[in-house]
Amino acid sequence: IDQRRALVDGPTTGVPRQALNFNIMSLTDLKIAVPASARSRIVRRRMEKSDVLENWQKTAWAQKLHQRATRRSLSDFDRFKLKVLKQKRARIVRSAMKKM
Repeated sequence: IDQRRALVDGPTTGVPRQALNFNIMSLTDLKIAVPASARSRIVRRRMEKSDVLENWQKTAWAQKLHQRATRRSLSDFDRFKLKVLKQKRARIVRSAMKKM
């Protein structure tokens, strides 16, 4: 829109079309070529054609966000099982280090 704001639209991700300040955005290297004043339908087609979402899923940032969401959704028992697995791994590493 201007030097401080951009028109943001995410038809495939559920982000409504809105003007956002650059200060609250985190820009990435992923981009698509969209004509000025393009409708959501055109943006959706370009996004699907350019595989931006698939490239995003490959980034370390997206993987870290996915891991946080997965850990946030763990139940008490899942956290307990994770703790037990970490303890087993630590024992294996410790015994391997003692052998060196």
